[in-house]
Amino acid sequence: MYKILIMINLLIFCFSLKAQEKDYIDTNKLYFQDEYFLDTINPQADGTICGNEFIESRKRSATIRNSYYSKQLLSLKEPKLHQEYPHEVYRFTWFGYFGQRHNPFTIRIENHNESVLVVSKFISRAKNKKESMFINDTVFLDNKTWIRFNTMIKDINFWEIPTIEKSSIVVMDGSTWILEGKKNYIYHAVFRINGKDKEIGDICLFLLRLSNLKIKNKELY
Repeated sequence: MYKILIMINLLIFCFSLKAQEKDYIDTNKLYFQDEYFLDTINPQADGTICGNEFIESRKRSATIRNSYYSKQLLSLKEPKLHQEYPHEVYRFTWFGYFGQRHNPFTIRIENHNESVLVVSKFISRAKNKKESMFINDTVFLDNKTWIRFNTMIKDINFWEIPTIEKSSIVVMDGSTWILEGKKNYIYHAVFRINGKDKEIGDICLFLLRLSNLKIKNKELY
């Protein structure tokens, strides 16, 4: 019975990826490099476990996910942190389960010449997907809060956390939590499915509390 459920989930996953192919965007608009989504450590995720088929399947999946997440960040009018970004900056991005374009948000904290600010953006889309509300809010913080945040970054050893999580569980449905950082022109990103209880969960929720976004912790998964 377990094997049957796994196969059903794999089929759903493959159909989901196929449906997303139409969402490819111009490579100049991508917010990430495909390598950040190239999952070669979880061979059970789509049923292709060896050889060229495995690599090609993962490359297609990486491009699709990159295009999908980049379109969402483009809609939020966010900068591309992995490129030339002049300030030390970190960004928490949250998306609902893969394939659904509802209510994404980002929270970006940066130190701009000793001026610390948190920029939060949120798109609330109606169920009919024809109407949406865009929120763009900035909060200025004191240096003490910036020091506290950096201490949390060090405590979780952010720069050494693997970008992709190794897991024995096949997750077909869940939210995406992305924590990016750029410091001294060094960039790193961590992607987690259902990241609330993962390594980056607490620091992402801390950023949420620093912002003016009215999103309850229990509404995040």
